[in-house]
Formats: sequence, structure tokens, C-alpha cells
Amino acid sequence: MNFFMVIVICMMGECHSVWQDVSYVSEAECHASSQQAVEYFSTQFPQSDGEIYCMTQAEFDGRKTEMEKGTRPQLQEDQPIYQRAEPEGTDA
Repeated sequence: MNFFMVIVICMMGECHSVWQDVSYVSEAECHASSQQAVEYFSTQFPQSDGEIYCMTQAEFDGRKTEMEKGTRPQLQEDQPIYQRAEPEGTDA
């Protein structure tokens, strides 16, 4: 089965998706490559937030169709951008 990497990156309140049409031969290979992508984006865009997905062909085709129609990606609510930090000096 082939897997495709889809990256959602958000900066200044706007999220965008990027992907390659190149597939990975296994989910493990895709996840290993995704770690390199995390390091790159964290270094190049330290104020950004994002998610990386390794998708099957069917999942990728559906997501790609949505993106090509102009659907804006959004982060899942369990991502750090949505988590409220407690002010310093207070107990959570």
C-alpha cells in the first residue's frame, strides 16, 4: 500500500496544505520522513503551527480534491495553538 504525506501549516491565523505526489512504500517510511519535515518547518517557521498526515491513496485523493476546491484546512483542536496556557505564577 502507498502512503502520501500531507502537511498543514498555519501562520498568522491562516492555514495551508502542501503535499507531494510522491508516495511512500510504507506508513513507517512516511512517518520517518515526516520527522524531517517537522524539524525543517520548526526551524524555518518557528512561529508556525501545523500537522502532518500520512494518508492512504484513497484518503489522499479525497483530501486533495477538497484542497483543490479551495477548502481551507484547519488544525485539530488538540493542537497546541488551541490549548490555553496558564499565566505564570498561577496553579493550574
